[in-house]
Amino acid sequence: MCEDSQSRIWIGTVERGLLCWKDGNLTQSSDEDLKKRVIFAVAADLNGRIWAGTNFDLRCYDSQSQLQQIPSFTSSVIALLVDSHGVLWIGTGGQGLARFQNGAFTYFRKSDGLVSDHINSLFEDAEGSLWIGTRDGLSQLTDLKFPIYSDQEGLVNGSNLSVSPSQKGGLWITTSHGICYFDGKTSKNFGDDFPLPNHYVKCGFEARNGDFYSTDGEKNIVVISGNTISKVYPNVDWPRAFAEDATGILVAIGGALFRIQDGELHRFQYNSGQPPTYYWINNLMLASDGAIWVASSNGLIRLKDGNPTQWTTEDGLFGNKIYTICEDNEGTIWAGSATGIVRIKHDLPKMIRQQNGLPDDRLYAIVPDDYGAFWVASGRGHFRVDRQSLNDFIDGQSARVKCDEFDGLESIKFTDRTDQEYSGCKTLDGRIWFPNPQGVVMIDPADVLTNNMKLPVWIGLVRANGQDLSRNEAAVVSPGDGELEFHFTALSFIAPRKIRFRYRLEGYDKDWVEAGDRRMAFYTNLKPGHYSFRVIAANADGMWNLTGDSFKFQLLPHFHQTVWFTLLCLGVAGITLAVLYANRVRHLHLKQQLLQKSRDNLDAEVQTRTAELDNAIVSLKQSVEDHERTGAQLARRTQSLEDEIEERKRMQLEVERVHQQLLATSRQAGMAEIATNVLHNVGNVLNSVNISASLVVESVKKSKISSLARVVELLEEHAGDMATFLTSDVKGKQITSFLAQLSEHLLADRDATISELDLLRANIDHIKHIVAMQQNYAKVSGIREIVNVVDLIEDGLRMNSGALSRHGVEVAREFESVPDLNLDKHKILQILVNLIRNAKYACEESGRTDKRLTLRVAQANSRIMISVIDNGIGIPPENLTRIFNHGFTTRESGHGFGLHSGALAAREMGGALFAYSDGLGHGAMFTLELPLSPAELMHEKDRQLQSA
Repeated sequence: MCEDSQSRIWIGTVERGLLCWKDGNLTQSSDEDLKKRVIFAVAADLNGRIWAGTNFDLRCYDSQSQLQQIPSFTSSVIALLVDSHGVLWIGTGGQGLARFQNGAFTYFRKSDGLVSDHINSLFEDAEGSLWIGTRDGLSQLTDLKFPIYSDQEGLVNGSNLSVSPSQKGGLWITTSHGICYFDGKTSKNFGDDFPLPNHYVKCGFEARNGDFYSTDGEKNIVVISGNTISKVYPNVDWPRAFAEDATGILVAIGGALFRIQDGELHRFQYNSGQPPTYYWINNLMLASDGAIWVASSNGLIRLKDGNPTQWTTEDGLFGNKIYTICEDNEGTIWAGSATGIVRIKHDLPKMIRQQNGLPDDRLYAIVPDDYGAFWVASGRGHFRVDRQSLNDFIDGQSARVKCDEFDGLESIKFTDRTDQEYSGCKTLDGRIWFPNPQGVVMIDPADVLTNNMKLPVWIGLVRANGQDLSRNEAAVVSPGDGELEFHFTALSFIAPRKIRFRYRLEGYDKDWVEAGDRRMAFYTNLKPGHYSFRVIAANADGMWNLTGDSFKFQLLPHFHQTVWFTLLCLGVAGITLAVLYANRVRHLHLKQQLLQKSRDNLDAEVQTRTAELDNAIVSLKQSVEDHERTGAQLARRTQSLEDEIEERKRMQLEVERVHQQLLATSRQAGMAEIATNVLHNVGNVLNSVNISASLVVESVKKSKISSLARVVELLEEHAGDMATFLTSDVKGKQITSFLAQLSEHLLADRDATISELDLLRANIDHIKHIVAMQQNYAKVSGIREIVNVVDLIEDGLRMNSGALSRHGVEVAREFESVPDLNLDKHKILQILVNLIRNAKYACEESGRTDKRLTLRVAQANSRIMISVIDNGIGIPPENLTRIFNHGFTTRESGHGFGLHSGALAAREMGGALFAYSDGLGHGAMFTLELPLSPAELMHEKDRQLQSA
């Protein structure tokens, strides 16, 4: 039953229809079909309509009990509820939960998260949550602050990778299965049925003329004009970001900047001629003054009229990896990095980090709204920060930044990241959008859902001196140690973990104590007296219940804390002080007599000591003369020692020269041995090459291609009577079968030839590899020079760039700023080239599509660490102890001395080469450790000699 706005009581019956009770009169609905049904639920909505749920369907009546037309709903209805927004909710007996809104039904089923599709009851609590009682348990349905639009709203199915605004007011979305244009209600999809070269689209950008530029999984730049593809630009490196200035479209490809002009890609022209070192470009932005801002892995760069200005850790940044850039309405530049927020104002960089109040340091996208705030996508979800709060902290007007975090299920259904780009944007209607693996997140800054309910607060348990106290108006606590313990809580079912508490013990605390999410308070050694403990709470949206709950009590004093005991103690103390004073006066008189006697004895002692000092002075003069003679002897001995030290230095230089000659002789002997091995290996492979070449020649000689010429001659002879010849002549009848056999022979010959050619090519590659290794060993080494670590790594990458690109290996750089080294450049390059090539082989053998190679440079104390990390096939634990042994290899085409020689070279330079892997399928990391200074190198060589 239910009551409507006219105070009428509506009653559902079993096969007796719908009854209405008003002013003592009971009337029956005129709908005779209800007498054939069981009415399980009745509800009245805000428009005065009456809803009846039966065992067969759902029916609607106006205030006069007349049946109304609604969309067909043929399911048993067990429960009905009209919520505080006027929406009708229908609990069915097997079809899940239905919602009737704007004249249509929508459904929520077990596949959407309900415990069961059999609904028994519905209830709306004070916070607006809908509770659904089902046959298998209880479910809660709560409004989200930020909805996620997905394929259920018509978008392209798949993970959303980036978002960009359109001049028409809509939104461009790139996904793992195509491109979508979304205006907030309807979508236009460029999916599987659209002829994209590759449907994995990483990022996109709409130009001023309406053309849409995108990058796909094959590194193409695809231009869509209207509904057709107008241009495709293939690339070797990954295009990552777009921008448009007064001249045209700019695109970042890997670590370089290009401009699209006249249908072609051209490198960006710098006035200085030398481009900045980007390493990798993550984002581009056009500022209001026409400057191009570049977010790179080597800091933040501004390009104004072709002139670059760069900010890195040397200029005050905490880290060089910048992900995103935006500009506020005052022209100030804000950037999100791996180490916090960067503000560039008047060319001066300032940093804000997690320790200053940010929820996280890793910031992937920053989007300003129309209300003076930034919306940020971070490594811990989304948060909002007021721009004035950031400026106040940087300008020293506040000690901490205040942010609003939205990282729970009450705000957004899914906050994790998979393959999303550093992307976020604002559309013309003011809404903020971020990509998400489950769709696209929409934030409306003008209408963020807020829970305005003041949570009920309750003090559940009070314990004094280990005893529980009852909730009386004036609890009295017996004398004790003054130890009190309070347990309290507040009720919220939307975000219970985000409830914040404050408490105060009136009579002890001067102000409120911030308890955060802690639900207990402890006090010790409280003095006797009257106290009142108060606690208040706020929900996840900061709505405080300032009334809260309170508990009053009195602590009774011990006997020694009473007034009469204090007076008694004061009297006893007075008598004691009088006695002590008399004793003190007597003691002072005795002490004065003793001091006079001591003074007389001291005068006599002074005279005696004066005579002794005179004798000591004479003896001291004699000692000074003796020391002067000794000093002259020491000076002569010092000169002799200096001459001996000079002779030993000369001998040490001679030893070092002989040692260098021995090293050179040893190196030449090693090179000769390696050359002998190389020539031997090349000779073996050349035997295989000769055999393969002979087989190919023999196969061509024995080919039955000549038989085909005889068949052609027969056909030309009978060109005039071809039909008769093929059907009546004996030779003509055999031509068809002969051609079939000839085709089989030719196909077999072709396959055999291809197989031998593949083998021949593999052997030639083997020879090239052996010769390349010999060339590496033949290079001039042993010459120490100033080495820039990053430049050396880039040289190693360029040597392997063709192979890395051919096998689709993405290269990532994580370079810290480190000083230059004074070491053997060729030895380091030899090690790096070998490690990069091995990483490429590991990625190739893994069979992964997302092959990735990461190069990292870091400094630890006085050592430089260069790491080569891959996500390839990995290394079994049993091989980690043998991988640097001479001749050990796991590749069929390997030789087993690349890592061995690299380890020896690293050790000779005072460093070390390490390998680490979590096992097969988990990639591997090789780290080259080098000393920072020559002194460290000498210490390392001394340690090696001592260990030898």
